[in-house]
Amino acid sequence: MSEERYYEDVTTEEVVEEVVEEQPVYEAPEGEVPVQEQAVPQEPKKAKKGFATACLVFGIFAFITTLFLVNYVFGLLSLIFGIIYLTKKADIKPKGKVIAGIVLTVISLVVSTTIWVSAYMYFVKTDVYTIMEDFGTLMGEEIDGRETINQMVIESTGNMMDLDTIEQFVGGEVTVERMVNFVGDVTEEEINAFVNKVSAMDEASIQNLITEFGGEVTYEKLEEKLGKDFTLRELMNYIDEHTTTPQQ
Repeated sequence: MSEERYYEDVTTEEVVEEVVEEQPVYEAPEGEVPVQEQAVPQEPKKAKKGFATACLVFGIFAFITTLFLVNYVFGLLSLIFGIIYLTKKADIKPKGKVIAGIVLTVISLVVSTTIWVSAYMYFVKTDVYTIMEDFGTLMGEEIDGRETINQMVIESTGNMMDLDTIEQFVGGEVTVERMVNFVGDVTEEEINAFVNKVSAMDEASIQNLITEFGGEVTYEKLEEKLGKDFTLRELMNYIDEHTTTPQQ
């Protein structure tokens, strides 16, 4: 067989198999991981650094505006950007901005919430005389809060009512909470209409009320008629039922 004929009979696959068989097999030394089995390190997912910066900036704004309600808006934005950044498995380096932003936000929200809750409790629970005296102290003046407010009530009602009477109606020292409970859902228009009606009461209506109360209208007798903790609406309804419309 000629050399040219021999090469024609040998297939490509046989040549490839022969070359592969001749390649030496690499055996890794004991304890060494073969190259093909070594894990290829993958770069960690990086969150956009803009989220970290935004968290810090809004955290600073929240801290600066601690005494204003707008700090809750800045604080919420800071927390949102911080959480988004952390959930993206960010690399370690920019996390300092996020931590700083969240810390400033938490401090701002805790301090502002404490201040606003304390202020609410003070103005709602504290009687009006003490509040007036405290403001006088801040202005460098000593004020008798009770006497000052009492004079204001007497002058505004034409000497028909004083502070003692109001305290009876609201059930103790005059506070915002007690005034709100007494007034209830009565509107300003209803109060004005009631005052105008009482002012225009005719002789028959007045006599009718006096008769109902045995000759004298007192707070104690109102309690007997309306109940211990009666409200302004109940009082208005009662008087309305026992008065007649003035004749034009």
